[in-house]
Amino acid sequence: MSQPVSRRLDDSSAASLTSSSHHLPLYLGRAAAPTSVAAITPGDRFPRTPKCARCRNHGVVSALKGHKRYCRWRDCACAKCTLIAERQRVMAAQVRPQFRQVAAVLTATGLLPPTE
Repeated sequence: MSQPVSRRLDDSSAASLTSSSHHLPLYLGRAAAPTSVAAITPGDRFPRTPKCARCRNHGVVSALKGHKRYCRWRDCACAKCTLIAERQRVMAAQVRPQFRQVAAVLTATGLLPPTE
């Protein structure tokens, strides 16, 4: 069995490998410095491309846009798809009151015409 080789850097070589201002190795650069979440603006994020959950359950990756009518598993009743359908109903029930509240506020302020 061979012994593991360990090397020790002297102070001069360690100083050349690290940045004095951020204490990061120079080969990582300053771009690797952690940024706060508040510093990231919505324009800096990657655009979302939602995928169909039912297709994902069956091993297919499909973009959601324009897919609803053509989904192969739209009427699937397997356990996973049933769970997805239930989750969609719960989310819709949670969003509905929020949408109504926003619409009421906009109607009260005159930014949205009243519904009849």
